[in-house]
Amino acid sequence: MKTLGAPQAVTVRQIARLHNFKKYTRLVAGEKGLDRTVAYTTVWESPELASRLEGQEFVFSVGYLARTNPPLALEGFRALTNVVSAMGFKLGPHIDKIPAEFIKIADEKNVPLFEIRADCQFRWLIQSIMAEINLYQASVLMEVNQYFHDLYELAMKDSRDSVLLSQLSERIRALCFLLPPDLQGPIWPQKRQIGRAENTLLQGAHEVFRKACVTQGEFHEPPWHIFPLTGKNYCLGYLVVHHKPALGDKERLMIQQLQMRLTMKWNERFEDTRRTLMSLWNSLLYNPKDKREFISHTLERCGLDAEQAFRVLVFSARPGLDEAFRRGAQFTMGSLGRLIPHKILLWVTPSECVLLCSSTGGQKLPQYMIKAKELLAPDPSAVLSVGPSVRRIEEIRDSYRMAKNCFRAVCSRYDRPESLLCCDDWLFELSQIEGADTLESRLLVKKVLDPLLRYDRDHGNTAFQDTLRAMNRTENLSEAAGVLHVHENTLRYRVQRMKDLTGLDLFRYRDRAMLARALFCFEMSRE
Repeated sequence: MKTLGAPQAVTVRQIARLHNFKKYTRLVAGEKGLDRTVAYTTVWESPELASRLEGQEFVFSVGYLARTNPPLALEGFRALTNVVSAMGFKLGPHIDKIPAEFIKIADEKNVPLFEIRADCQFRWLIQSIMAEINLYQASVLMEVNQYFHDLYELAMKDSRDSVLLSQLSERIRALCFLLPPDLQGPIWPQKRQIGRAENTLLQGAHEVFRKACVTQGEFHEPPWHIFPLTGKNYCLGYLVVHHKPALGDKERLMIQQLQMRLTMKWNERFEDTRRTLMSLWNSLLYNPKDKREFISHTLERCGLDAEQAFRVLVFSARPGLDEAFRRGAQFTMGSLGRLIPHKILLWVTPSECVLLCSSTGGQKLPQYMIKAKELLAPDPSAVLSVGPSVRRIEEIRDSYRMAKNCFRAVCSRYDRPESLLCCDDWLFELSQIEGADTLESRLLVKKVLDPLLRYDRDHGNTAFQDTLRAMNRTENLSEAAGVLHVHENTLRYRVQRMKDLTGLDLFRYRDRAMLARALFCFEMSRE
């Protein structure tokens, strides 16, 4: 498809060649900045104007401030030269010539500075500039419109992402590629050979993401331009452009055309996957027995064995930090997902993500949790709660419930909980939330009471159980020894032996309450 000639942005040099500028103006400073781009015009007589400008302005002034308040005018002029593309001062009733300090600053910062004749009206010059800008913008819109039609035709024939990327790369003469939220598995333009140069570029892009969280709007750090593909509060991926100079209007508009098309395409794919996983998740939570066949089949399709052990991880926003969480959560969760070999990752809401992963069957945390803690450390808005390992499909919802309750229990006690929470550290609180005959209570008994029960069983008595019951009645050793009909030193020995076996001290309030709770749950389970 034949394309239009590439329109060139309006520069100060081009403006200086216009008839009205040749007739009424003279360049007095900043000749090295004549290639600056001009997109707007404005008039300056206020010292704080610089803070309200966007950049790329051609600014006109009659010098009123320079006559009435020279120090303030000098300060305002200095600030303007950090923003604008060019300036022009009209000689006449307020100034006879441009101040020497202005000329010096303009030369230092390479900002073109024009002297305007007294018989010239600003509107003549502004009309000349705007005519050039309007012509340029019309040319840009024509070329972008042509690209839109070409993109639509190409997408109808071959909608592969790599093909669409190739078309954009050719039009804007820059390398474009796509990255998913976890920044792995890039999609390159069609027929591009992937080698050392591409890997180096990919590493450079990763460095940009490490320094900045990119989820909304264009992010620019030369030579990178990153456009997130965002739909319904989810970041679906990134369109990355490697373009050393700043993007022009034409390039940016073309990129935005492809960005919109890819966002719609990727969002449709994301929603299809999410619907399937939400159906699986609802079956696991509400009807695991009746839907066992569907659950097993879906798990196998996702690379998980229904007969193996599972663990649920819940990644959620800290209270009041939902917006900050959404800005970087998918990148963090994607990075965490790469550490786990077999898993299902499901965004239940924009503020909560669930990871269902395979487990070795023990309650000991897997090695990837060490790396996860390092990954979560820089993010103050997120918490990862780890549920217990379970062996039956019906117990997956228990693992999820414990991970969720762990987050709730800790957040209710601490304003700034740790970023990684393991339910095994909070079994006492969790058993109180859910009651005696639950997985939480069984795990509490196993962790706290099993060493004591095993010791009693091996010695053919119930000494430790009796000691716990007596100590629950009174904290006084003499009284408890009387209840047990043993010497006080014997009881003291038992208390120390219990501490050696469990790590819990009956003379510490929380440890005492935990042992009492574990004994209560054990006795309830026997009834």
